[in-house]
Parts: sequence; C-alpha cells; structure tokens
Amino acid sequence: MQLLKIIGLLSAYGIASLALAGVVIAENNLGELIRTQTTENKPTPEIVQDNSRIYLKGQGAIWVSRDITRFDPVMDVTVNEAVEVVDGKLKSPISFNIRTNYSYYVKQWVIEIYRSGDLYYSAPLKVLKGESLGSNLTVSWDGLTDNIEQPLFKPGQQLLFRLRAKDMDGNLDVTTTGVTEFYQGSRDTKIDRLHNDEGMTFGKASLMRHNIPTYSGMAKFIGSGLRNVEKVKIGADEFTVNHGSLYGEKYLPTGAYEFPVTITYKDKSTEEKTLFARMPENYFVQTGIIDLYLGKNYVGGNDAVLDNNYQYQGDLYNQGRIAYFGQAKLGDKWRLTAHVDTWEDEIKNMFKHPFESRERTVFEILDDDDPELYYGSYGDNSNILKAVNTKGKVFLAAEYDKSMILWGNYNTGFTGTETASYNRSLYGFRGDFRTRSTTQWGDDVFALTGFTAESDTLYAHDELMGTGTS
Repeated sequence: MQLLKIIGLLSAYGIASLALAGVVIAENNLGELIRTQTTENKPTPEIVQDNSRIYLKGQGAIWVSRDITRFDPVMDVTVNEAVEVVDGKLKSPISFNIRTNYSYYVKQWVIEIYRSGDLYYSAPLKVLKGESLGSNLTVSWDGLTDNIEQPLFKPGQQLLFRLRAKDMDGNLDVTTTGVTEFYQGSRDTKIDRLHNDEGMTFGKASLMRHNIPTYSGMAKFIGSGLRNVEKVKIGADEFTVNHGSLYGEKYLPTGAYEFPVTITYKDKSTEEKTLFARMPENYFVQTGIIDLYLGKNYVGGNDAVLDNNYQYQGDLYNQGRIAYFGQAKLGDKWRLTAHVDTWEDEIKNMFKHPFESRERTVFEILDDDDPELYYGSYGDNSNILKAVNTKGKVFLAAEYDKSMILWGNYNTGFTGTETASYNRSLYGFRGDFRTRSTTQWGDDVFALTGFTAESDTLYAHDELMGTGTS
C-alpha cells in the first residue's frame, strides 16, 4: 500500500509584550501604583527601560505577566466563626480580613454590621468605611456602635456583616452576608456547621453581585528562587514569600503602569526595585491546524474483510481535519472567542452540518470536563482554563460589558425563584443582555435572557408504590 500524507499547520501567534513605551513618571508619585495614558510616545532610552522582570541582589527574580482571559473576580470578607464576649462587651476587637483581586478599581467601600434579627438590613450597628483597598486588608472593630446606647452582646447571639464596594463611576459590588457567633468562657467545642438558619456562611462573606467592570485584563506577579526573602511589597500590596516563591494577581484597566517594589530580607535589610507593565487596548491570539491525508490502495487477494472500512471502498481514500481557535480583546469591553473543529472525517463530509451536536464517548466527556485529569501538574504553577465548551463543530461567543451572545454549550441559569426555575445544560444559542446601570441594591435595572436549543434529553417522572418493606 502506498500512502500520500499532506499536513499543514497554521501559524500560532499572540501579541504579548510587557515593555513600557515612552512613560515618564514623577519621582514624588513612586509610593503609589501609577497609571499613565502616554503609552503611544516613542521610548526614551535614557529614561525608560524594560523592567518587566527584576533580579534581586541575592538570588531569584520577580516578574509581571498579563492575561486577558476572563477570570473570576474575588472579593471575600473573613472573620472568626465565634467571638468571645465578657460582661456584654467584646474581649478583643473583631478583625475583618478583606481579600480581592481587583482592588485598583475600588474607590469606596463599607463593611456593614447588623444584629442577627435585622434581616432587612435597616439599622446597622456599625458602618466601617474606606476609600481604597489592597489585595489584603484587615479592618478592626472594637464593638462600639454608632448608637448612643451601646448594645450588650450575649453568648449565643449572632452578628451579621457584609461588604459593599464602588468604583469611580458608582458601580456597586455586594458580597453575601456572613455571620459570627458570640460565646463566653471556654469554648471546648468548635462550631461544626457551615451555615446558620438563614443559609448565611459562618466566618465568611463572598462576592454575590459584581457590577464593577474588570474586563481589561489581569497582571500576575510571580517570583521564583527568592532566597532569604521575608516579604515583598508591590505597589500597595504586600506578599509573603513561601518556599522562595511568590504569586499575586490584580485586575487593571488598559494603560501602562509602574509598580514600586520593596524587598525585605530575613535580616531586615531592604532593596528597592521597579516593575513596569502594560495592559494593551487590543489583543489577539489564534492558532489552528490543517491535517489532510490522501491515499491510494493497492489490495490483492480476498478483500472481503475490508468492506466495512470506508477507506478501502475504492482505489483512492482521503481523511482530514481542520481546527481553529481565536480570541480577541477590543478595548475594555469587547471580547470575542471563535472555535471551529470539523472533526476527523472524509474531506467531503468535513463541513457538513456545522451546528449539529454530536454524542460524545465517556472518555471524551472526562477529557473535556476535567482537563487536569490526565495532566494535572506542569511544574511551573500554571493552570488550565477551558475557553471553549461545545458539542458541535462551532463555538462562538461575543461579550460586551455585561452582555453576551453565544453558540455552544451553556447553562440556562434561570434560578432564584420557587415557581419559575429552569436550570439546564443545553447546546444551542443563548443571548444575555444587561444594562450597566443598577439599582441601589446592586441589581440590574433591566436584564433579558433568551435561548434556543434542541434538547437531547426529556423530562421523566417515576412513581414507585411503597410496599412497607425495605
């Protein structure tokens, strides 16, 4: 048998450069994270240099990379699950620890503290305020309230708390409501429940409504081989070094940035450095493959055993596959994702029925749904993100601000109601439109969601008669 094989590979490329171009920053502003819009100027060699990676005087390096992939925003508030009280007062102040990865956007925040019975949040005991956030911030409360008459905290009572944050345009993010419980004396047994009677989480409040736009991209701070380094301060954020490694992340708008870096060694000596980064306005990445097989058969003898193989139905046979993936960021709001995979088939069938779904094998489902099942560790702290989810040959997604249209696999997402819930995983078209403006509680002023799909499963209801046996 003779075989002619033709393979084509489309070039894969990405526009990725962290060099800062033509930015001059005043010396009196080096204590803060600075954003500038003068990124189009030509670089001045005497002033600007590529400091996207810095090397320490001891050993190791710290660098910043950027990622335009949409990651989940994080804003959590944590506190002890139980707080000790003595004679109706706090024995020691309560520490609220705020953790977020988009602190640059937050220009105003409040922590509201309520009694456990105030489920309508009408009369807060105390409101803690601030105008800026770091990636990690600790806020203490001594138990004094804004009321003239100070309340008595009794063992067994619960305290509610939540965080509300706004950006410079007034967009509001709100966390869930967390709860902590008062106790007095020794506490030999630990609370073994995660939620109280209202479904609130003990000791933690997590992001519930996200309206602050964080679509431009993420800067990732990575350190490796940091010997004898105790901590590193990058901009306003302080990071602890564990086993010579460092990792931090921060959402940033489009622009060029300078991060002042202070390295503190274990002998208390310090070193000053500067990191530069740039979040591009437009970003493109794409890759693809063309794989075609052409063959000619020379078969002698009895060929009956080959009747069921389409590759041996004639003298010539062919097989091929074309696959493409592309992703683009246009400005701070537009995101486009496109994926086409013809699957391996005869060339004449490759482009037939591009939008129909295909049943997958168990191994394909495991491979698609859990990409880390077989390749869980790469040894470089990288992570795997599934950008495409489709049962067909085509996946298309266009995102603008909070709205999105999609062709592929999706979840209907109709939840939160008792009589109109419809939460299913389908394949087809889905559109989701949401206004930028929100209510005072952080809900969208207007939201419209619609979808169309041909479901491959049907609803079934079974009733089994009880026989009194088990």
